Amino acid sequence: MSGHNTMFPAKATGLEPSEKVKAACPEPFVCFALGTDLFALALASVKRVVRMAHITPVPDPPPHIAGVIDIQGRVVPVMRLAGRFGYPAKPVGINDRLLVIQALGREMALIVDDVIAIVQVPAEGREPPVEPRNASHPVVTMLRTEMGLVMELDAKSLVPAQ
Repeated sequence: MSGHNTMFPAKATGLEPSEKVKAACPEPFVCFALGTDLFALALASVKRVVRMAHITPVPDPPPHIAGVIDIQGRVVPVMRLAGRFGYPAKPVGINDRLLVIQALGREMALIVDDVIAIVQVPAEGREPPVEPRNASHPVVTMLRTEMGLVMELDAKSLVPAQ
């Protein structure tokens, strides 16, 4: 998947589409589940979804990093997203999925319970999160979808700084 935006080539010149155009051309999101909660990431930040693969442990990993996997010759860190959000620990299962994202020029695989759908949400279907949160919190908006409220995550806040 490419971050190249062919619908708005004027963006390169600094022109932004109008609110009317943004509402008519909603941004697509990948919705996924952690337990019973639904989350979403902008489709532009998701490179692929893969079945659970063997995760190679690494010594003294950063918090919530399960290890690394090999994706087409690249070593990619794997994050226990449930642990990052304080969910109870559970063993990684064969039916879990890895959501491979790219942000800040780096890749990260996120362990998720299931990938549900790709949805498009118009601008009026996005609300700021209700609770007060700190700057490093990854939930940026609440999305109104046919599945109910979905928490949109900021991919940049999930990728650890180098």
